[in-house]
Amino acid sequence: MAGTAEYIVAGLLPQVASGPHVSVGAARQAVTAHALGVVIGGPIVTIPTVRLPRKGLALGLMALFAAGSAICALAPSYEILPAGPPLTAESTASTDAVSTEASMPTPHRVAPSTRHST
Repeated sequence: MAGTAEYIVAGLLPQVASGPHVSVGAARQAVTAHALGVVIGGPIVTIPTVRLPRKGLALGLMALFAAGSAICALAPSYEILPAGPPLTAESTASTDAVSTEASMPTPHRVAPSTRHST
């Protein structure tokens, strides 16, 4: 999910702009909404959830991503479309933070030394 979500709308700009009263420039606002969601919403979601269990947090973030994607896919008008990308962005940014933290070695995750002192 991370790294590709922001390009989905960018590839569909001509189709989004084909609607009545929607220019390509206006359609680009969905991409901007995603970028703002990453920059502003990512930390807002990540900081308060730092102590939550990782599995539940990851599942919640995936649900948030699915909700944002559903809004984008099912938006009946352009006016509703920009509500989806910030949700996908917040979940993407937070998932990146959770994944990075989970992959970092900590004392309880490091294998014990196999060297014996003699």
